[in-house]
Amino acid sequence: MTVTSNGSSTSEKAILRVTKPGTLEAGKTVTGTALYDALKGSFDGGSGITWSGSNGTNMGNNTTTNTYDRQQLAAVGLAPGAVKHFTASGVPLTVVWPNAPVGYAEAYQPAANQTIQLERPTSTFSLVGAAYTGNTTVQATLQITDGTNVAEATYPVAFSNWVLPSTTGDVRDGTLQPQYDNSVVAWMPHRLAPETANDAGAYLFATKPYVAPAGWKVTSITFPTDGTGQRIFAVAGDAPAVQLAANEANAGDVVAVTGSGFAPGEPVTVSLDKANVVLVANASGAISGNITVPRSLRSGTYQVSASVASLPDGAVQSPALVVRK
Repeated sequence: MTVTSNGSSTSEKAILRVTKPGTLEAGKTVTGTALYDALKGSFDGGSGITWSGSNGTNMGNNTTTNTYDRQQLAAVGLAPGAVKHFTASGVPLTVVWPNAPVGYAEAYQPAANQTIQLERPTSTFSLVGAAYTGNTTVQATLQITDGTNVAEATYPVAFSNWVLPSTTGDVRDGTLQPQYDNSVVAWMPHRLAPETANDAGAYLFATKPYVAPAGWKVTSITFPTDGTGQRIFAVAGDAPAVQLAANEANAGDVVAVTGSGFAPGEPVTVSLDKANVVLVANASGAISGNITVPRSLRSGTYQVSASVASLPDGAVQSPALVVRK
């Protein structure tokens, strides 16, 4: 960015954040994570406090507030933009962790009468976050569709406390049991706060998953009241994935490709060695088309890959293909 005044100019790097109106990303107002030596977050909305690394942590001397530590998050597979697969109440889920730069909002506090549109329709639905106050619940409404019909389903958004979800378990090893059928997505032994040797660290939870009827997908969630004390980092749901109609094929064959879990209208690039095909997701986030197995391929097993601009590398699950000559 260049600024010119009175004939002189100066240039500085700037971060431009672009969001789609009505999405979870657009509604985020809380900086819920931080680095101990960088801009500070405030998961609990409090003012700054000064604490020292002499209290049993290795964070150094800084002024911060109760918040998640980005280094600790990265250590449990939640670095900015990371894809994490986990299971909640027996339901497989996938979450893409926010990739906001340090100091930028990456958590959402539910607001009264606000509807959040999902960027990717999903047949399984959960929210990843926590509560900073006591345990809290908001009765929300999910909109679901089968592509023709639209219906609603009541969905209780209930999060356990991020530090002390209950008194059942051991504060020293992350085994405190969450409430409301929450599942633990991650536990970190430290957070950025005035801690003691027996501090409970910090938890991240997934709400009890909603599983839509066969053929239906969740497209939005509406909050009727403010969710004071709740912090939502991301939506967890179906893993973006592609499938092949056959596990084996000859060089030169045309193989059908299908997939789901993408954003409506999103171009998906499917690749097999040097062959590429771009398929556009329909209103339900599904793709279909064909890819030709390159005639130059020798006998062997080849990995199919799929990529979209809005997801990090490796986020889309894809199969392997056995090629016969």
